[in-house]
Amino acid sequence: MFWYTDFLLFYFNNVTFLARYIRTFTMRQRSAKLILSALSVFVFFAQSAYAQNKEMLFSSGEVLIADEPLPSKVFNAQKNVLKIIAGFYSKDDANPDSFIFLGSGFVEKNSGLVVTARHLLVEPLFSVGQPHVVNGDLVSKYAHDFYAIVERADSLEIFPLFFVAMSKLDTYGDVMLLRPTNKNLNVNPLELDLNASLGDTVYTSGFTAHYSNYYDLDGKIKNVLVDEIKFNFRNKISAIKENQGLAAAGVSRIYRMVDHAQGGFSGGPVLNDQGRVIGITIEVNGAFVYAMSARDILNLISSLL
Repeated sequence: MFWYTDFLLFYFNNVTFLARYIRTFTMRQRSAKLILSALSVFVFFAQSAYAQNKEMLFSSGEVLIADEPLPSKVFNAQKNVLKIIAGFYSKDDANPDSFIFLGSGFVEKNSGLVVTARHLLVEPLFSVGQPHVVNGDLVSKYAHDFYAIVERADSLEIFPLFFVAMSKLDTYGDVMLLRPTNKNLNVNPLELDLNASLGDTVYTSGFTAHYSNYYDLDGKIKNVLVDEIKFNFRNKISAIKENQGLAAAGVSRIYRMVDHAQGGFSGGPVLNDQGRVIGITIEVNGAFVYAMSARDILNLISSLL
């Protein structure tokens, strides 16, 4: 009987050992699979994050559109930012003259209107001569046209826009509304968000251009467009300005942000981490960027209803 008992003990001990070995091996396999899965997820998100500060543009090829990876909703929203061209030309055929201003903008979700900065129209007209104000509208010796440029990896489209409304003259309001003659601009509209808070991380999005010059063989200066740049700067709201002075100037709220924006970003959206618009860039003062709030944009849109 002892041999039988010894056999049972041997069998039991070895089965236990085998069970432990199999369990350990299985756990190791599972651990390895979990590690591989985790690595795969990490690599996937790392690749996704890496891709979220690059974009393929028709005119430039692959470019960085941010210093660091953007949150996915911001990355998707910034694809729909418009390049706004304001073209001005003299009505005097005897003295032809023309020039353009570059800005940025977006299509507001509920109204379908293009939102940009008022000063893209007002500043150029005042810079070339005092325009007349008739019934609240500017009348100048210069006519003007607006265009939205939509650029993708494989195409660049230009859409005519016509003027709808702007913040009243004699106010600090800096919002202008345009409407496409073609209803479909091939972009997704962006949603306004009225609830930005102090300390929020936001992203100023827009376009700028770099012009330079050189001398020809006759010693004359010739201008050249060196670069057209699309970029998104990470900022932080450092102050929310709501005071009697602003109210008297026709504005309900201004955001002050710390960091960057560029000439040409005027009218471009300031996006929160959900890809919603909390305001538009209107002014840069050294290291500080100022944005007109979504509340002021909505007030102008609501006044049209």
